[in-house]
Amino acid sequence: MKNHLHQVSSIFEPHSFSCLPLEFGFIGKKNQNELTEKKFFHLKQVHGTKLVEAPFESSDVPEGDSIYTVKKGVCVSVRTADCLPILVTDDEASFVMALHAGWRGLAQGIIGKSFSQLKSSKNFREKNLRIFLGPCIEQEAFEVGPEVIQAFLNGSRGLFEEKLFKTCYRGGLADRSYLSLKSFAFLSLLSSGVREENISSLLSCTNHNQEDWFSYRRDGTPLRGYNWSWITLI
Repeated sequence: MKNHLHQVSSIFEPHSFSCLPLEFGFIGKKNQNELTEKKFFHLKQVHGTKLVEAPFESSDVPEGDSIYTVKKGVCVSVRTADCLPILVTDDEASFVMALHAGWRGLAQGIIGKSFSQLKSSKNFREKNLRIFLGPCIEQEAFEVGPEVIQAFLNGSRGLFEEKLFKTCYRGGLADRSYLSLKSFAFLSLLSSGVREENISSLLSCTNHNQEDWFSYRRDGTPLRGYNWSWITLI
C-alpha cells in the first residue's frame, strides 16, 4: 500500500487523539469490570450504516451502527467480536463518534455515509477529523469467500481505484481470500478526505490474541462476551 497506517501497540503511545480533551478505551476479556464504571450509550447493531445521536432514553435502544454525541461526559460505544471499531473526533474535539464496521457495513460504505449523516447536524471538514481504529480480526485470520470480495469491490467503486482495493486482500486456497478490514477502512477514510497523519490503529488481532479479546471466528456461538470500544468528551 502506498500510504502508511500508523499503528500503535498501546493507547499510551503517541497517536491521533493525543492531547485532545477526551477519553477513550477498549474493553476486552481482562477489563470487563470497566463496563460497570461508566454509562455506555450503545445501539442495537444491525450491520448497517445508520447514525444515531446520544444521549437517548436507555430503555429504548435504537437500531444503528454509528453513534455520536456533542455533549461532554456522554460515553458512546460499539461492541464487536472481530468487526472493526472506529472512533472519530475532530481537531477541536467538538464531537465524538463510534462506528461498528463489520465487513457488511464497510462494504455498504458506513464510513462515508456516517460522515454525510453527521453533516446534516454538525459542520466539519473531513481533513480535520481524527481517527482511531480499534482491535479487530487481522488479515491473516480473516478468510472469506468470493461473495465478500465482490461486495467490497462493488462498495469501493467511486471511492478508489480497483488496483488499490486489490491491496486489501490476497488469495488463499481455491476461491478463498484473506481480507484486511483495516486496509479497506484506511483507504475509505483517505478517499473521504481524512489526512493520513490523523489516523492511528491499535495493532492487535482479536482472533489471535485469545487472552485479550473475544472473537466470533475463533470461539463461535454462543459468544461468551463482546469487546467494547468507547469514547467521551471531557
